[in-house]
Amino acid sequence: MTYTHTQASPSSKLFFVQQGMSPVNKEGQIQGTRALYQGPGAYGIAQLSLQETKDATKGDKTFRTTFPAVLWNKIAEKTLNLIINNKVVETSVVDFNTAYMGFQFTSGMVTVIETRRKSAME
Repeated sequence: MTYTHTQASPSSKLFFVQQGMSPVNKEGQIQGTRALYQGPGAYGIAQLSLQETKDATKGDKTFRTTFPAVLWNKIAEKTLNLIINNKVVETSVVDFNTAYMGFQFTSGMVTVIETRRKSAME
């Protein structure tokens, strides 16, 4: 993360895709899974699931991979010592100079969808 990003952005939008795959397709559309982190002043964790889906009814030949995410954010605090009436008072403030981001995988699921008409014998 760069200094400019942490100073100018209130949030961070990330896109999760398979390794080696571009998050943007040939038509310029985003094909990755979006995750919005709170940004500077917070800890952010994305809990990702791996889902592979092939919808045979729609004519899919290959599996489509997505990464549904649940985001957890917590304020990043730092301690300050202030002198008030000649006494040192310890207080907590939000640390807007730092953003902590991470992710973890929670589960995986493969789904094949096929809708067809049943015969009278079924």
